[in-house]
Amino acid sequence: MSLIATVALASVLRGDDQAVEMLSKVILTYRNQVAASGTVNLTISDGRGSKEIKTEFAYEKPSLLFVTQSQTGPGGWTYKAACDGRLVLYDAPLARQVVGLRADPTPILDTVRRDDGYLRTVPDLFGLFRPLLPTADNPPLDIAFSRKEHLEFLRNQWGSFQTEGKDKVNGNEVTWIGGDYKPVGTYVAGHWRMAVTPQFEIAKYELRERFSNRPGDATNFVEVTYTFDVSIKLGEKVAREKYDLDMATVKKVIQDLKANGKDVTKFLGG
Repeated sequence: MSLIATVALASVLRGDDQAVEMLSKVILTYRNQVAASGTVNLTISDGRGSKEIKTEFAYEKPSLLFVTQSQTGPGGWTYKAACDGRLVLYDAPLARQVVGLRADPTPILDTVRRDDGYLRTVPDLFGLFRPLLPTADNPPLDIAFSRKEHLEFLRNQWGSFQTEGKDKVNGNEVTWIGGDYKPVGTYVAGHWRMAVTPQFEIAKYELRERFSNRPGDATNFVEVTYTFDVSIKLGEKVAREKYDLDMATVKKVIQDLKANGKDVTKFLGG
């Protein structure tokens, strides 16, 4: 059994065999892809209002990828990351007011090959900027990129596993699997569920999370619903130019680094 399948199945204390098997096959389906592209549209609602966040992405292994995440409307923002197979360029955390300080808006530039010679692959590169994405939770995106550490984190949040019936999502037959949601691996704070197609692809992911001033308080809380509508094409390659970087921005970042006394040798050349 692969490491990723083991991650999905390890430490499962409660769950029916069918749900556990389906979940492991979903994870393996995405893990085994050479290329993928699509969108994950997230709607967040607390019963009084809602906001929508769209993530577009594509990757081609070993080291081509781009991710764009955006929220429209008042206070909207866009976060971008891309790798052309040699350089990776990604936005710093969005500038925001934090204890009177503002985050540096200058993008971050790195190389695909580390200083020790290791070639970063798509999951490695995703791991560089994943913590900087404005939306902290995005299980379908984490499964699509299949970085081991992110899957382990999800595994700890999935408190239980069971099948929850069949349905249709966007005209496709699906089976819902889901269970208790444990945000920090301790107390139950909601419910997660995933709509799985017969091809073991994700059609939709839903999370209902309870927020309370006192952890574990089941009587006084606000419930927030996260709905992820998933449209991902597996195995299909996009045009190579989709991974091209904004070279004007790359040049500016290199100039800024050089002006601050940094060695920029690794960013130069072919």
